[in-house]
Amino acid sequence: MPKGVSKEKNELISGKGCYAFLTERDDTKKKLMICNKLLDSLLKTRSNNKERRDTYITNIRNCFKKLCIQSTDLLLLKKRSTKELEETKQDLSRQSRKRADLRDKLTEAEYKNSQMSEFEARFEDQRESTLKSETFCGELLRENDILKETIAKLKEQNKILKS
Repeated sequence: MPKGVSKEKNELISGKGCYAFLTERDDTKKKLMICNKLLDSLLKTRSNNKERRDTYITNIRNCFKKLCIQSTDLLLLKKRSTKELEETKQDLSRQSRKRADLRDKLTEAEYKNSQMSEFEARFEDQRESTLKSETFCGELLRENDILKETIAKLKEQNKILKS
């Protein structure tokens, strides 16, 4: 026998690790039933030595139990992994949709920001224009007041000269 096989064989035929709750599952029960029927049919042709036959039966049944449990556990793990993979794919698709929505919102916010910058620049230009107009109007009003005063003085001088 190759190295390590006897240790694995002893582990398989020991019956340890064959937990009742694992052998109670329907799928494991079905596999065990098939293996046991096969074993029983093979043993009918075996030796008539009762002790040897019982040891042989116990060892093979324990081996079958372990193998059935392990195969069932692998199938359950595969199902669980497949389910987790699907959930992960769904999470990734949700996250990519969220990312796309956030990118759209960012683009919209940047566009609004650029529009606000243009609006702010136009507002500043208009405010400067209004300020210049008000300054210009103020200067014109002062010149108008000065001209009114000058006209009033000239009228008085003209009255004085006529008198």
